[in-house]
Amino acid sequence: MNAGELSLAAGTAGSDIVGVAYDSRSHGEVAATVSKGRFGLWQPGDEVEDTSSKGVEVDVTYHDGSTGTVRLTL
Repeated sequence: MNAGELSLAAGTAGSDIVGVAYDSRSHGEVAATVSKGRFGLWQPGDEVEDTSSKGVEVDVTYHDGSTGTVRLTL
């Protein structure tokens, strides 16, 4: 039985970052778990398969409540 494709992004986040979210074409907003300066997000499918060279935009939320968009390279 094939479980299918899985897209995963994980890494370090600055101590001022409290939220990371990816706007998936297939699944809507995918919120990452953010803890102790690290983040991780996953979703079914291979949507971010070819982003290692181009990167992918994610929305970040900072400790002070401000937000921004950054390009995450995988």
